Amino acid sequence: MRKILFILLGVIMLPNMSQGQTWTAIYDYPIQDLVWDQPRVAVSADDKIVVGIETIRINRPLELTTDGGQNWTTLDADFQYKYAGFDGAGNLYAVSMKKNSGVSTNYTDSLHYMAAGQTTLQAIADLPNNGFNLALYHIDGDENLYTLSTNLSSNLKNQWLLYKNGVPGAEIETPFNAGSSSQRSMLKTSTGRYVVSTFNDGVKWSDDGQTWNDNQDSYLGNSTWLHLVEADNGDLFMGGAGFAQSTDGGNNWSGASQSINLVGFVEKAGNGMLFAISPFGGAWQSSDNGATWVEITALPASGADMYDFAVSDNFMYIAAKDSTLYRAALPAVSAVEEATRHTVRVYPNPSSHAVHLTLKQSPSSNWQVQLIGINGQLLHQAKVVGPTYTLADRLFPDSGMYLLSIQDGEGHTIQQTKIMKLK
Repeated sequence: MRKILFILLGVIMLPNMSQGQTWTAIYDYPIQDLVWDQPRVAVSADDKIVVGIETIRINRPLELTTDGGQNWTTLDADFQYKYAGFDGAGNLYAVSMKKNSGVSTNYTDSLHYMAAGQTTLQAIADLPNNGFNLALYHIDGDENLYTLSTNLSSNLKNQWLLYKNGVPGAEIETPFNAGSSSQRSMLKTSTGRYVVSTFNDGVKWSDDGQTWNDNQDSYLGNSTWLHLVEADNGDLFMGGAGFAQSTDGGNNWSGASQSINLVGFVEKAGNGMLFAISPFGGAWQSSDNGATWVEITALPASGADMYDFAVSDNFMYIAAKDSTLYRAALPAVSAVEEATRHTVRVYPNPSSHAVHLTLKQSPSSNWQVQLIGINGQLLHQAKVVGPTYTLADRLFPDSGMYLLSIQDGEGHTIQQTKIMKLK
């Protein structure tokens, strides 16, 4: 069943789409058998591109380009690609399913690392063999890689092992028993909450990485959910059997404003755009944190079957079934939309005491702050003159999620951010 599910959600067959977009072929994969040789792509924010193939075959290279595909450097000529991702500093992590040189000699997964600016991949650790479960890896906003540890917790639970700059650090107990393959994706949100989707078991979440909450939301049912992404306003979107949205950090879920039957990929670009890719609904994009979605760009003529999709700050990438990697520029974000993003820094978040606000750029001579409870009650509002403001601890004494709304001097909303109050 796991193998069948993987193939169904790994092969994305998209119809042609309404809006024009120029796609450029920038790489040809050495593919022989599309059942076993599945192309992959990972990109950094500044468009360093790594391509590889998930396969059981040898002599399938992992390659890097830093100039948009004009020149390629082979990082490893015998690399059965399973996962690759760049952190915010441009460091590369990659995981092989089988490695005949380096750390592992059998089917034990191997973790590899390459520092930003380098072109030499180093095998740094053995990992548990996770088969085709590609969802056990995550890079958070603090540039930590999460991967499954070889150790179990004292409760005989799986543990995530964190790496930073290629060096192992802390371990976090997961909500899954030893040997479980239930985890399907994970996300550490901007509030510090861990959210994990599962195979037929809803969503699990934790605010401290220690105590886990089970959420078998009625909307989620017994379906499998595979992908998680956080919009700039803190809302969560999850793909899989359908397209789900949570406005409270994963406690409750409902259908997203765009109904899609099967979502193979959910991604967020550096400009805040959200992307949802479906074999039934096409490719959809939102530039307003998921409030509205529009169908985007006709796909390349022979790229309708998609094995992987990635976005950088500037481009969309398709690793297609026709053995070609395609690239197209992101749709534009309007100047109004761009001006409303990341105007105010909110820290610390989550917080057990006060929360500080720092204005990055002035929308007018003054600005306004509103603190709203999760039930919609206005708890506090203030007019602010100057670049900083502090929300005192007494303003939101109870632990939980709150909404912070920032307006300019004319009352126009320029930012909405969810903040988490800890005990």
